[in-house]
Amino acid sequence: MNKSNQPEVDWLIFGLSATLLALVVLPVVLFPEASQSAINAIFKVLTTQFGVLYVTLTTAIIVLLLYIAISPWGNIRLGRIEARYSQFSWISMLFCCGIGGSVIYWGATEWVFYYTSPPFG
Repeated sequence: MNKSNQPEVDWLIFGLSATLLALVVLPVVLFPEASQSAINAIFKVLTTQFGVLYVTLTTAIIVLLLYIAISPWGNIRLGRIEARYSQFSWISMLFCCGIGGSVIYWGATEWVFYYTSPPFG
């Protein structure tokens, strides 16, 4: 931080991020039909050709993480010796974050479902 207590901007990271975002967003905005067909083609290839690989990789990662959790490596403490929050507090925070994320997501998108297909006709 500088003297005025404002965070400094990392212009390299900002520039790279803005450029990448522009490279993705501008073609979608300028050429919506072509972008839609390209995105649909990519989605079709990913789901038909790599669907089994995706499920297998996800299952393997879960099995690996469970193995690490029950092995001696699972007893290695990360961070402080004493926990800042209790286990109940952690579970409560995770639950509330999940609910909050769902409220934000569905608050922004649910009206679209009702607009495109009304429940009573």
